[in-house]
Amino acid sequence: MATKYTLTNSYSNSKCVSNLLDTTNWASFLDTSTHYGQYAIGGPTLEMWCESWNTYLNKHPDASNVFTDIRPGTTDTYGYKVSSDKSQDQYWLYVNGTQTSISSTDLTRLQSNYSMYFPHTTEYSSCYGYWLASPSAGDGYDYRLMDVYCNGSVSNYDSYDYNLGLRPVVCLNSDVSATKEGNVWQLSK
Repeated sequence: MATKYTLTNSYSNSKCVSNLLDTTNWASFLDTSTHYGQYAIGGPTLEMWCESWNTYLNKHPDASNVFTDIRPGTTDTYGYKVSSDKSQDQYWLYVNGTQTSISSTDLTRLQSNYSMYFPHTTEYSSCYGYWLASPSAGDGYDYRLMDVYCNGSVSNYDSYDYNLGLRPVVCLNSDVSATKEGNVWQLSK
């Protein structure tokens, strides 16, 4: 799951990520009667999120006109930075590849076309985004986690912030297929 950074019990953010990645904490998300899923975790890692985002962009050429590829950048003592093809490794960046605010038109596009990644583009019930299961280099602090924020950024914030939510991830078995019917995904073998 996390491949570039080794978690340690010495830092608060590593402890949070360890809990998010502990599959026993999220087993209730598996439907044991259907055997669709192998395991569940509390949120995608930065690597998982970036790989999924970039795969989606490669399948939808119109998306690459606005949004750049995002990838895990370098790591330091406390965790990850994030990078795109248009920027140096940073503590955060907008999906348009710059540190400038993304336009309201593009935020609307994020919410309508990319809701799997950005379910909301404004505060929703006092929630501003969701955690990624990856520690952040975060300006030299050991308590920051990577997050996906409603303003169109992949960034970092304090691990004790209560204004960010979770988006658990279930790893499906290889013989399971998913089809979308309206706004609902149907699983089948």
